[in-house]
Amino acid sequence: FWGYLRRWVRLSIVLFPGLLIGLVLDYLGLKWFYNDLMYSGADITGSITGASLTIQNLIGNAFYLQTIIVPTFGTNGALWSLANEFWYYILFPFLVLALSKKENKRVRLFCLCIFLAIFYLIGYNIVILFPIWLTGLLLVLYLNKTKYLKKSNILVIITGVFFIFCSIAIRIMPEIENGLLSRIYVAIPFLLFCFAIIRSDRELIKPDYYAKQAQTLAGFSYTLYVIHTPLLSFIRGWLIHDSGYWRVTVKNILIFFIIILFITLIAYLLAKISENHTQKIYEKLKI
Repeated sequence: FWGYLRRWVRLSIVLFPGLLIGLVLDYLGLKWFYNDLMYSGADITGSITGASLTIQNLIGNAFYLQTIIVPTFGTNGALWSLANEFWYYILFPFLVLALSKKENKRVRLFCLCIFLAIFYLIGYNIVILFPIWLTGLLLVLYLNKTKYLKKSNILVIITGVFFIFCSIAIRIMPEIENGLLSRIYVAIPFLLFCFAIIRSDRELIKPDYYAKQAQTLAGFSYTLYVIHTPLLSFIRGWLIHDSGYWRVTVKNILIFFIIILFITLIAYLLAKISENHTQKIYEKLKI
């Protein structure tokens, strides 16, 4: 129970303010930029109409029921994967207990029934990606057994390039871009890349320096994930304000990177008052 509560706090401390920010941005976008593709209900990812901003959808997303009972809230189409993550957290302990030989048969059978019931309720689209989520477990098991190998850093470069190549390839192959195959084509190369990093020679890098930088970036990455889509949609409506698209020019590319830096900065500042206080909330709730 306490483990579940910790994960709920970890996710919700960012999700709740993120949903409210999305609500405000989408409401203003619908009011000011109603002719833009994002706010006219056009058939593009994240597009909405006024009917999307309902209390039912807001509550459903707050309880991680998007794509199960309600659609993702407003323009925040990225929240589809947050429902997956939340329910995978719920499923995994039941799977472990169902497979554990240390538990008696009744407990194992009970956990198996709960696991299958949740599997049935959350739907095929979430269930089918559960094995990909579980690949992270392979990294944990491998990390405990691996030995660092000198002269293996070349594997990091090779697998990293392979991962980038596969990620770009699925974007230019419409037939697999949004299917299960696209997830597999990204997951396997990324898993190999992570294996290569684990086996690399740690003496060739500055672990303290990189750990600090990684901690800083990880400290607001979830906040960035939650708020970036409504922000991008609103900025698109503000700058384009019609049914057109930007042309690829030097000026537009420069503006694009300025926008990315701006949204990253907003996420960093918001994380300072939300995500970065997760541990303090754990301590106050004694979890």
